[in-house]
Amino acid sequence: MRQVLQIVHLFRNNTLTLSNTFQKSPKGGADKFDVYYQVHVQNFGCLDWTKNDDSAGTAGFGYRLEAINIVVVPKDASGPGTITRPVVQK
Repeated sequence: MRQVLQIVHLFRNNTLTLSNTFQKSPKGGADKFDVYYQVHVQNFGCLDWTKNDDSAGTAGFGYRLEAINIVVVPKDASGPGTITRPVVQK
């Protein structure tokens, strides 16, 4: 089964939010999977993971997002890493 991830917002403050687009698929799937993502930010490196419609990145710094890691896991399964600090605010 092939699914497409859609970038919903890339804010001016370099914060990324991904939407779990499985819910928009004809066969559904949002109730079966979580979309985890992590960003690598200039001057910070990799931040912690976040999932579904939550934000990841920085706010108030103006640093660029340099990379995005995306992992799809079964709903309510353990994520790929820590989720303590996916966003850093000035």
